[in-house]
Amino acid sequence: MSKAPFLKLQRSKEVIRGKRKAKKGLVYLLRNNEGIYKYGCSTNLKERIRKIGYSNPFNTKFKLVKSVASKDIYKSENLFKWFLCSNQSASLSEYFKTYLSESDLIQKLEEFANAT
Repeated sequence: MSKAPFLKLQRSKEVIRGKRKAKKGLVYLLRNNEGIYKYGCSTNLKERIRKIGYSNPFNTKFKLVKSVASKDIYKSENLFKWFLCSNQSASLSEYFKTYLSESDLIQKLEEFANAT
């Protein structure tokens, strides 16, 4: 019996548990003119913002609010996502509206980026 399916399952469980290999890069927060935010992570932020401009569900341009360097962009992004989920009744989508102030969002993004 081949071990390949088991190894594939193990790798997918690691990703689900947030145990992806740490990667340096930037975590970011974007906003469009309608007050909708988007968070994410990237190793090439300029290219990522360009791609988002062409493919987002709102057909509007997003502008950079803040980007912060992180030693583990996946962990930082997940911490930010769970912070948002615990502070509002939002979906797990990276696009969101919030009652939190932009300065509070920036503070948390910086906090989670520096926690890694």
